[in-house]
Amino acid sequence: MRSERQPLGAIFSPETVAVIGASDSPGSVGHTLLWNLISNPFGGTVYPVNPKHHSVMGIKAYPSIGEVPDSVDLAVIATPAPTIPSIIQDALYGYQGSGADEYFKRYNAVNLLLSLTYSSWSIPC
Repeated sequence: MRSERQPLGAIFSPETVAVIGASDSPGSVGHTLLWNLISNPFGGTVYPVNPKHHSVMGIKAYPSIGEVPDSVDLAVIATPAPTIPSIIQDALYGYQGSGADEYFKRYNAVNLLLSLTYSSWSIPC
């Protein structure tokens, strides 16, 4: 069995997940994502990120991914498309100099595409 770091491990086996756009609004993407992560524990920590709320579903929320106290393995973006560039910039700023910024640029493109897809389908975030 290989013990080296797997490039997609942060996506398939994250230890920490930030739900950017987490929401208390039933039916929204941010609500559904957060609910699924907390109601079906995966063994990691989930951080709601929402600049408009101090807590989401009773869990302390953070105003930006840069404010999350731990290193985030996977950021799931559930916000309107126009907000995505600043969210990615904020995430990259927190990782600059760690070597993870290039990793983020390459491997989190999947999250960006999913976010843009939700926005184009007009699914509420």
